[in-house]
Amino acid sequence: MNEKEIELTQEQLVELIGKVFDERLNVLKERAKAEPEAKREIDKTILWRDTIQKAITLGSLSLPAELYADVMQAVFDYGIVRANAMRIQATRNVKVPVMGEITAYQVSETGAITEGNNPVTFKDFPLSKIAALIVLTPELIETWDITNYLVRTMGLAIAKVEDQIGISNIASDSNQTLVTVTALTSLTYDNLVTMLGAVSPVFQKNAMWILGQSAFTQINKLKDSQNRPLVDFQGGMNTLLGKKFIVVPDSLFPTDHYALYGSFDAVICAYDNAIRLETFTSGIVGSMNLIVNDAFAIRAVEKYNAMPVFGNAFAILKKG
Repeated sequence: MNEKEIELTQEQLVELIGKVFDERLNVLKERAKAEPEAKREIDKTILWRDTIQKAITLGSLSLPAELYADVMQAVFDYGIVRANAMRIQATRNVKVPVMGEITAYQVSETGAITEGNNPVTFKDFPLSKIAALIVLTPELIETWDITNYLVRTMGLAIAKVEDQIGISNIASDSNQTLVTVTALTSLTYDNLVTMLGAVSPVFQKNAMWILGQSAFTQINKLKDSQNRPLVDFQGGMNTLLGKKFIVVPDSLFPTDHYALYGSFDAVICAYDNAIRLETFTSGIVGSMNLIVNDAFAIRAVEKYNAMPVFGNAFAILKKG
């Protein structure tokens, strides 16, 4: 082992975390003399310090409710699926009823249930583990707003994977409508109108566009029959053909899928309502050797899944 590669013991790391967090707390306490609002940051910093120290000592630890709420708020702020889908708490894999269409029928008070036009099937709904990895150094803890950094970094990472899972499950669902193009460069105004009309009226009220970055770029080049751009950035909300749109990285879509239009009212996202913290003082993160770089890593793990449970709620643009 290189002489620089000296791994800290568990006790040494706990002591180091306490020292560097306390340095940050000293700065905050000075600020609090002139800025009373800094007290909240002091309380959160203490809670993060104690939580990380306990996670190191125990190997893993559930994030306290107050910190969990902060991280989940960041997931709501940065993500799409969790913020818009039906949300349920779940602690294990389940089966959920899936309906091809939402229908209703009239029945007398003594009548039997005879509706057969809308068969219900059951789909496995397994919870997947999502892990967000955050690398910290003593210098970062001492000089940055570490509580804000941890919340934002965890929130961004978790939101990205949650959206990727949800979008992938929507795109692969056989009860949704596929609109195909030979290539993204061949996308036309009519393709988008077809997507708009493919979604059931039941789901049109809250329907929106989710556009991969490449699709957004291509759509910006299109014009309607009166040579007007399809995208409207006016009125405080970005719209495409009159409906809100959100642009996401292409990587959130499966290969050869470009965009979707529909309503997350038809999607259930299930989660375990807990995040576990795990700590690492050695290993390679990307190309970084934690020991050599005097760093350690926190892994935040949650269980989650999201999938559509009603048909005709989305239209998916893909290559075909």
